[in-house]
Formats: sequence, structure tokens, C-alpha cells
Amino acid sequence: MTAFFDMNGYGVFIWPCYALTFAFVIGLYIKAHQSLKQSGADTLS
Repeated sequence: MTAFFDMNGYGVFIWPCYALTFAFVIGLYIKAHQSLKQSGADTLS
């Protein structure tokens, strides 16, 4: 399991990129959801 997270020494660069991408996508989702709510779109529950 440690070898998987280490990724031949590249894990130090890969995992932060995954984390930043995930945070960015979640942020965009929240922003879009709030924007649709404000515009009166009733399609979201």
C-alpha cells in the first residue's frame, strides 16, 4: 500500500494535484448550485 501512495517518488507531486483538483471541482459545484438557486431555477432539489 505504501508503494501505491509513493508512486515511485512522484506521489509527493501527484497527490497534492489530486487534492487541489478535487477542491476546485467541489468549489465550482457549490458556486454553480448557489448561482442557480439565486436565479430562481427550480430544477435543483
